[in-house]
Amino acid sequence: MVDRYERLKELDDKYEDYAVYDNMDEKIGKVDDVFLDETDREEYIGVKMGLFGLSGTTLIPMEIARVDQQERRIEVGASKDQAKDAPHYHDDDDIDHEFAAKIRDHFGLERQEGSPERGT
Repeated sequence: MVDRYERLKELDDKYEDYAVYDNMDEKIGKVDDVFLDETDREEYIGVKMGLFGLSGTTLIPMEIARVDQQERRIEVGASKDQAKDAPHYHDDDDIDHEFAAKIRDHFGLERQEGSPERGT
């Protein structure tokens, strides 16, 4: 479990201060968290949306995201409204299979097995 914890910390540090942009190149928020699948691959990013993150945090599947490390930004294949209208979560919420399925359905993706594990 120590290796998984280190991987989560590494990803949290990697994406700290990354801005997230929609498919029209409009900023929608900042990366707040990273979620891994059972094979320790990045499965979702938690995006803090709105002024000071007051609009909440939503999960965006990494399969619709493109990371630009040079610009420290992530571009997602969804509109700002689609991201804003996605189910939101809070730090004390359990990101279980049911919640992950709602996110995937919202973005028009096939469902996957397992529950993601969030970073620190």
